[in-house]
Amino acid sequence: MSVAAPGQGMRNRAGPPIMFSTAAMKIGDLVLYQGRLYYLRGLDPMSVPDRRVILEDPETGEEVAAPADDVSAAEPFPPSAV
Repeated sequence: MSVAAPGQGMRNRAGPPIMFSTAAMKIGDLVLYQGRLYYLRGLDPMSVPDRRVILEDPETGEEVAAPADDVSAAEPFPPSAV
């Protein structure tokens, strides 16, 4: 059985390690998706290709699945803004 060298699985075929915008986000953080604020409720592990996240609409409580690449950290807002 072969084991990949450390870091080998984190590289794309053409170059440097891939960095995802969700790396700095934590469960419960406010994030932006399609111009709207959502709570980050879950995300696929870094090793999963085409990572997805689970988001919660703060107004309706509805859960939404989205590609991780389409989600970004939201700017800090005062608590009354949500």
